[in-house]
Amino acid sequence: MAESQGKAPQRLMQLMRMFLTTMDDVSNRKNVDVVPKRTTAIQEQIMVPDAQEEGDIPYPLTDEEALNFLENILHIPKPLELLERDHLEFLNVFLLHMNTEIPFTNIQINSRILDRDYFPSFEEGKKAMFARQGGNCLIINFFTKAILDLLGYNTFHIGANNPGDTEFDSHISTIVCDLTSPGSRHLVDPGMVRPFYEPIPLDFDDESKIYQFNYLKCKLFKADHGMVHLCSFIPEGQTAPSPVVIDSEGMSWRIQISYRPNLKRSREYFYQKMHERLGFPSIMPEIFRSIGIFTRRDGRNFVLGHLDDLFGVKYMHEDPSQSDINVLTKEEYLNFIEKELPQFPRSLTPEQDDVPYPLTKKEAFYFLENVLLISDPAKLLEQDAIMFLNTFIHGMTTKIPFTSIPHISQPMDDKHCPTFTECKEAIFSRQGGHCFYKNIFSKALLDLMGYKTFHVGGNNNGEEQLDTHIGIIVCDLSYPGSLHLVEPGTRRPLFEAIPLDFDQESPVYHFHFMKSKFFKRDDGILLWCAHAPEHTAPSTYMIESGDEFWNIQLTYRLHQQRSRKYFTERSQYMAKMPTLIPSVHYALYLLAYKEKKLFNYLYQKQKDLISLKVQGEDLSESEIQLLAPDEMIDSIVENFPQYTRDTIQTALDNSCYGSRLYCL
Repeated sequence: MAESQGKAPQRLMQLMRMFLTTMDDVSNRKNVDVVPKRTTAIQEQIMVPDAQEEGDIPYPLTDEEALNFLENILHIPKPLELLERDHLEFLNVFLLHMNTEIPFTNIQINSRILDRDYFPSFEEGKKAMFARQGGNCLIINFFTKAILDLLGYNTFHIGANNPGDTEFDSHISTIVCDLTSPGSRHLVDPGMVRPFYEPIPLDFDDESKIYQFNYLKCKLFKADHGMVHLCSFIPEGQTAPSPVVIDSEGMSWRIQISYRPNLKRSREYFYQKMHERLGFPSIMPEIFRSIGIFTRRDGRNFVLGHLDDLFGVKYMHEDPSQSDINVLTKEEYLNFIEKELPQFPRSLTPEQDDVPYPLTKKEAFYFLENVLLISDPAKLLEQDAIMFLNTFIHGMTTKIPFTSIPHISQPMDDKHCPTFTECKEAIFSRQGGHCFYKNIFSKALLDLMGYKTFHVGGNNNGEEQLDTHIGIIVCDLSYPGSLHLVEPGTRRPLFEAIPLDFDQESPVYHFHFMKSKFFKRDDGILLWCAHAPEHTAPSTYMIESGDEFWNIQLTYRLHQQRSRKYFTERSQYMAKMPTLIPSVHYALYLLAYKEKKLFNYLYQKQKDLISLKVQGEDLSESEIQLLAPDEMIDSIVENFPQYTRDTIQTALDNSCYGSRLYCL
């Protein structure tokens, strides 16, 4: 449904203004102060450091890649000839094409805000640029400086701030030196939400000339401490949402961003600052909490954004009064992106550059027939992809134990994160493993069968570290764009793929002894909950739905696909900090099915207690025993002969050294 700008919902208008003005919350700003050009609130709030950053870390871009980007991504004809003929003209053309071909967006960053120890690498940023997916200032301006350096320009990075930022140097920009004369400096900033089509010379005294970049009429002002303000024109009679306004020759200008061009900054400096901010989400600009895309197509500038359940696209014209907003449904919003920006896939797909898993199609079918005992799996797969998937999940859950035994039975003088080959051998021998073993193997096998999958991270309640659990999502199973959760690698029974096309709450599922229900939350969060019996004590992990209560078991982040490489590196990282590892992995545990009963062996090291719980399909059908070590070994060998006495004894002995174990 299309609406005029004046009739658009106020919250959506607020979001669009945030993208096009100050990137902070303007809804509470009522008063606008007129201040002198050389005395601003920003200068009073920010302490300007007097040290310059020297040295840098390399950016992984080659000459051949740079030329390929210029010719095939930006579509600049004969770029090297243009560069040789006129450095300034080349830079103008380069910036124009960067603004029109590469979107400014937080899609890559938005999903990582909650991940406090991980930030997009330079390789990931380069990949996004070559895919025309763009990014924020870190991705676009790091890449811009790297390519300009390869082309022979003399550049350095500088920091900047939007009005209202609570953290120093929240924006990354670039200065090009000696472009028109020795000592000249030009500001280059394609990695921002506003159109920036030319390098702007900084050789003016107090204020620059007026520039018109599409809808943006702007001017630069110099201030104390070497600061330079980029300002947008405020039409007469309009209230500005920024608290800082500069008057010049009868015209009013609103500060959009403040640069510090005299302080050189390195990539290492900004990369460290980004990592620091991940630990303090409150200092991240609020706009990064919602998905937004600013781009230009067929001569039109438009910005897409969403706020809560509102979606919209704002078309920007050279005459701001002609700009208009279309308010869209979620489906219309996704369709618009799919049509106008096909470089952003509607369905997430696995990372193409992931590390390989050592499994062949021949091995996969052998496993299906001889380990999971699926009769004629190829025929079943051809006849019914959903039935095959559910049969596979049931077999992986009931025939392959969920256990720590293969991992903690490693010799104490050879502790290491399990290799994929070791994981595969444990699965083929029916010894199983935890989620790193079972779910990474399951995804690899499903990929060979033709399914479209990706990993997601998850957490048990109370864990301090994100993504301690590995889950699987299957895409396009029942229709294009569908998502299903697949979970053979957990201690909880989930015998089928769970469709995620519900609105807020899923139906109730009953597998073996456990009733499950799924709840969606903001920012791509999915909660897997177990039915709570009556008289269960209140808990922060309890959800009420109708007349029933549900206890959160696992929390997934569906908005971020993860690779095998990511989880492998993460397991190595967590191994160095054992306090981050879920405590259950410190000791021996084994959950395995036999004759429709679930055997749950658990050694609780802190209590020096070994227990066996045999759970039937009915929740009331359970039996708990306390066992001596020898009794546990006898019971496991009798019921699950794939484990040897020596293996179980080693795992039990090593349980006393849980803090030294490497485990997800």
